[in-house]
Amino acid sequence: ISFGDECLASCADDGSVVFWSISNRFKDSFCELVQLNEEILIDKDEFTKKSKIIESYEDKLKESKIETNFKLRMKELKFNIKKRELKSRFNNQMIDLMDKIETLKIEDKIKMEQFNLDFDEMIAHHMNEYQRLQDLYENKILFEEKKNVQLDFRIENLKQQIELNR
Repeated sequence: ISFGDECLASCADDGSVVFWSISNRFKDSFCELVQLNEEILIDKDEFTKKSKIIESYEDKLKESKIETNFKLRMKELKFNIKKRELKSRFNNQMIDLMDKIETLKIEDKIKMEQFNLDFDEMIAHHMNEYQRLQDLYENKILFEEKKNVQLDFRIENLKQQIELNR
């Protein structure tokens, strides 16, 4: 506020300064402000120093933002690289597992075929053994029947001789 309470000066973030004309109806409320503002009014050199300090802080803030963005991008880049590595490793492991599954299926099929061949061979062997034993049994029965017939014939002959000898 000017010394005559007729103008008000304000500044914006872009560095522009605007002067306002104060009408009579607002003068009373601004007079109170003048008394409060007199305590915080600073001269041009001090304002320039503080402006430079603020600018340096703003520059540091911009640098900090740039550095933070750079760090975030680097972390994101590392994350994406690690993600690709893990995805690649996962895909390779899945391919290996699928290959193992296929290998196990083939091995299982071969084992099953071998089992069936062995089983069929064992069944054929048992059937042959069964047939051989059955043939032996039938031959033995025929032999025993022949022997029985011969014994019956001998018994009849012996009976006839005993009858004749009597």
